[in-house]
Amino acid sequence: MNKIIETVFGKAYHPVIKYLRNRPEDANKLIKTSFSETETRKNRIYVDITQVFIKDAGTGVQRVTNNILVNFEKMSSDYDIVKVYLDEKKGVFDCESKSPVNFIKGDIFFELDLNYVLFIRYAAFFRKLMKKGVKVSVFIHDLIPIRYPQFFDNSTCKIQLKWMKACIRLNQIIANSEATIEDVENFINENPFYKKNKNIQLDYSLLGCDFSAKPMECPEKNSKRLSFLMVSTVDRRKNYKQAVHAFSLLWESGYDVELKIVGRPGWCCEDTIELLENHPELGKRLFWYKSGISDEELAKLYSETDAVIFASLAEGFGLAITEGAYYKKPLILRNLSVFMEIAGDNALYFNGLEPEDLAEAVKEWIKLYELGQVPDSSKIKLRTWQECTIDVYNALIKKCKIKPLK
Repeated sequence: MNKIIETVFGKAYHPVIKYLRNRPEDANKLIKTSFSETETRKNRIYVDITQVFIKDAGTGVQRVTNNILVNFEKMSSDYDIVKVYLDEKKGVFDCESKSPVNFIKGDIFFELDLNYVLFIRYAAFFRKLMKKGVKVSVFIHDLIPIRYPQFFDNSTCKIQLKWMKACIRLNQIIANSEATIEDVENFINENPFYKKNKNIQLDYSLLGCDFSAKPMECPEKNSKRLSFLMVSTVDRRKNYKQAVHAFSLLWESGYDVELKIVGRPGWCCEDTIELLENHPELGKRLFWYKSGISDEELAKLYSETDAVIFASLAEGFGLAITEGAYYKKPLILRNLSVFMEIAGDNALYFNGLEPEDLAEAVKEWIKLYELGQVPDSSKIKLRTWQECTIDVYNALIKKCKIKPLK
């Protein structure tokens, strides 16, 4: 068939041929081999961690995946928890045995990790599972490529839209914040002509934040300078450019402060990378940890800093906020609804896109610091990953006639 298409239509149809060659087996065929009408056993929650299984990039999404997964494996529940991955063509496989999994009625398939392409390929298969009595749920971090396409390449925006169209046809969406689940609901209402599950469950659980059992002791600083920390992927949406220019203004004004940035290069950020790599203060009062660091190294940076800055223009959650609060570090945050949801009145907020706007916020924070009046992040109610995972689990089993965990 592929050769016929190529012969008749020529190179213009090569993308179609590529899709046909890479698509999974037919959904009906996959159902016949992966669903049993007769097997009797304890029901399972199949947790899809495809991206982490293939290559753990250590990004914020993967950190969420790993932390929830670890706590899933610790808990005792009425379900067996099974880690799985999606093969490009052949179905769902057990991460431990590498063998195909077998679904029965009452099982749950939970797409915890983020893998747009494979999830879209398997959308028809997931709908077949739902018809067989398997609950299919997906975890969503944000709709930012859809809402803010200017920060991404066109292909990313298109693929997230296609992914969302698949997600709203499932049994359930679980998000990482109330702000994100409200955005999902708005997306559904804004697009009445998209096919959707009219009975879809919409739930959320704020994420956890703990690195260890208790905060590290803050070591004595090597420098008397005030130190500010930013943690997140370096891309246009995170607005590091504004932050670096803001601190350049502070340095020019005589403020002897440090800015430390932890984050790998991300999307569409060549100008920001050039600014960082060629800045005269790099390695002196500007530090960029761009190759990834361990949780222990990151914890040390949190412990040593005087305040955490989050200047991002759009977020689904913002792990650096809760992590900073975990180490009782003051917060300087852009005035986003999700940041207010997490931190409430326990942070200093700023508006504006110009370097001067953030520079003035830092100056204001320094004045409050000298007076001992900075907002106290230790008042933020933090959640452990165990609490987050219990909420996710209870959302998954909702309407499944299983007792919730406490």
